[in-house]
Amino acid sequence: MVESKKLRLLVFVIAYQAQSTLARVLRRAPSAVFQDYDCEILVVDDASKDRTFEIGQEYHEHPPAVPLTVVRNEYTQGYGGNQEAGYAYAAAQKFDFVAMLHGDGRYAPKELPRLLEPLTLTQNAMLGSRLSEFHSGYRIYSVKTLESISYRLDSNGFHFDIEIIIQLLNAKKRIAELPIPTCYRDEICRVNRMKYAKGVFLATLKNMFHRGGLLFQRRFDPALKDNAHYDLKLGYPSSHTFALESIPAGSAVLDIGAGPGSMAKALLAKACKVAVVDAIPAREAGDVRVVVQNLDEPVEFDVRPYRYLLLLDIIEHLRDPEGFLERVRAQFDYQPRTLILTTPNIAFIVQRIVLLFGQFNYGKAGILDRAHTRLFTFRGVKHLLRDTG
Repeated sequence: MVESKKLRLLVFVIAYQAQSTLARVLRRAPSAVFQDYDCEILVVDDASKDRTFEIGQEYHEHPPAVPLTVVRNEYTQGYGGNQEAGYAYAAAQKFDFVAMLHGDGRYAPKELPRLLEPLTLTQNAMLGSRLSEFHSGYRIYSVKTLESISYRLDSNGFHFDIEIIIQLLNAKKRIAELPIPTCYRDEICRVNRMKYAKGVFLATLKNMFHRGGLLFQRRFDPALKDNAHYDLKLGYPSSHTFALESIPAGSAVLDIGAGPGSMAKALLAKACKVAVVDAIPAREAGDVRVVVQNLDEPVEFDVRPYRYLLLLDIIEHLRDPEGFLERVRAQFDYQPRTLILTTPNIAFIVQRIVLLFGQFNYGKAGILDRAHTRLFTFRGVKHLLRDTG
């Protein structure tokens, strides 16, 4: 029988001015954790002015089989910056999980085994995001999950923990909560409560604007690589709804820049003959003709068999929309054709208001999508179509 390999756990102790409590925290770390996991203890002293670092180096009471590493930041990094250093260490040393303890003894080390239970008992269970406590500093993270979010971009201040929660929720990661006792003795509270409250409020507000596509925040954006482009806007008054309604059933349609093929799927439901063009093969299109092409390159598809041409949210992504439209127009013959084109309006009232406040913030979606290379007003689009025939 082959013994299963133990998961690797880093017990990460963040410490600042903790000379009176650090040894007690290390001493109270439960031995059961060291038996169940392949462990290492990491103490990161955030440039304390007392003997925190020296006490960590002198500590020898942990089980001999558990390595203890003590490092010291040359300059104070702050509560969040200190965590970033520890999580980077966990990733570099290829740990599976990292459990954070506070060097001031605020959270009971004996509760560590119970906090580890969700990692092994409910790994496949999807948990909701109804958290009863956003501000607890006693946490265990999957190192793989940490590496999937942009925690290195988070604040160095005390609201670092809130930003991590926002990132996990945006990335739809699992979060499990367990009640824990908290011990406050005579330690000095180093949290400026008003500054902390302001940081929490602004982080939450910025994320709300980020989700609404108004103020892109890179640190709150989960990295997704796909040809999804934008979600199809159907079922309510929108440019996509109007485009779909304007195409009669049974028509021949060429969807240029089709993305994953959602519009093509809707057109098939109207008994249309459909072909799609995109740099990445459509995955949802169904029984359609697929042409794989980068639209910034010479046109390789033939528009002549199709009565309706769709360019939905495409021209703003092209390096040379004038040249592209001229190449498409050159294929037209005596048969009538209808071009249905949509593009964001840079003069939209919301964008004008945002500009009044000095914001011109490129993001992942919306009018100022960072993938947009050209921006148009309604008049600009009319001139573009006129000048390309």
